[in-house]
Amino acid sequence: MQITPTILVNTFVNNVNTIQQQLVQLEEESSSGTKYQYPQDNPGAIAVTMDLNSVSGLITNYQNATAQAQDWLNAQASALQQLTTLWNDVYSKAVEAQNGSMSPADRQAVIDQLTADQTTLSQILTTTFQGQPLFDFNPAAPLGPNPANQPMVFEIGPGASVTVNAIDPSVNQVNPAVPLDQQLQQDLTNLINTLSSPSFSPTSVNLTVLQQDLTSISSAQAVVGGRLARVNQENQYLTQLNQTLTATESSIDGANMAQVASQLNLEEQAYQAALQTGAQVLSISLLNYLHP
Repeated sequence: MQITPTILVNTFVNNVNTIQQQLVQLEEESSSGTKYQYPQDNPGAIAVTMDLNSVSGLITNYQNATAQAQDWLNAQASALQQLTTLWNDVYSKAVEAQNGSMSPADRQAVIDQLTADQTTLSQILTTTFQGQPLFDFNPAAPLGPNPANQPMVFEIGPGASVTVNAIDPSVNQVNPAVPLDQQLQQDLTNLINTLSSPSFSPTSVNLTVLQQDLTSISSAQAVVGGRLARVNQENQYLTQLNQTLTATESSIDGANMAQVASQLNLEEQAYQAALQTGAQVLSISLLNYLHP
């Protein structure tokens, strides 16, 4: 078969087009960091990657939920610590009143301090967070059509959820049938009334109830701490799972950047060589046309 100028030109053009396509593919891999840019490049790999992306999106949603739950529970833990500090102060004042060495003026000073503690207690118990009450001490109570205190439930995993604001009355060591907030307010009011009574007697100060209140607060802290530990554990699991999915996805469609850079350099050299060869081929072909 005679090698005509037309055959030489077509061969050159085909070679250049092939190299150009390879250069475009490599440049896209280099810029995007992925092997496949379009579904037709590798339909199977693209389908798997899309499934992994869907799962990764769900994990991200769960991680966002765990982050919100952590914020709530940390805020609760902080408030309960303030409550513990406050009630320890109340208890110490009650112990001071019970020892019988307090003058009427000193007793009145204690009453004034306990009255101020009442205000602080109310502020802690009615603290809001993100527009919602931080604590729901009576979650079994029916909610109205426009409840001010909605249960805050976060879905932190498949089939796993955590309620962050509900503190069941069962933590109340004095009377499990009474919500803790009501119990604390009632016991502090009783203490103030006892100290304010004209017939006050040191023996009338009920330290046992106040001590039980401290235990109740500790129980509430244990509930919140347990929930927080569970949420933290779930968050760690989700983080590890997301890392595994990312690594799997990268192994499927992630480009080997070192290999891509090396191959891109070789293809560019081949492209330049093809152009130089083509210049010679085209020159010869033109002469053949001029001088058949």
